[in-house]
Amino acid sequence: MKKSTIPILKRIIFCVVFILLFSLRSIVWSESSDYWPNQGWRISTPEEQGMSSEDLADMISIILYAPINIDSVTVIRNGYVVLDAYFYPFQKNSAHIIHSCTKSITSTLIGIAIDKGYIKDVHHRLLDFFPELSPDNMTEEKKVLLLKTF
Repeated sequence: MKKSTIPILKRIIFCVVFILLFSLRSIVWSESSDYWPNQGWRISTPEEQGMSSEDLADMISIILYAPINIDSVTVIRNGYVVLDAYFYPFQKNSAHIIHSCTKSITSTLIGIAIDKGYIKDVHHRLLDFFPELSPDNMTEEKKVLLLKTF
């Protein structure tokens, strides 16, 4: 039996959408906003944030009726949650298998940190980020480990 490529496609789409949304944060999120959701996200209607509820409902319908497996969808616009949907059997605090998406997210965050001047470049020693910490099993390899090791 031929393996389905839909789960792989779903993961790729999820990663691409997440990275695009995150990297475009300065465009979608008000530059003057000093809000950060430490205690939780603010909630709003899509229309109050310049979005269409109808378009979001259409997206949910496609997810529900298309032959793809999506666990959940959260849409944040201007620092407000405008959609937070979970698909059976998943719930708000369910763990999700994300496979290699963390590598894409991490590299995007590093790129943003370099762009903003928080990190000089990828040739920075990892241990320098945590001067108060020291691994119990320190090795020479760990001492020279850089953000980019290849």
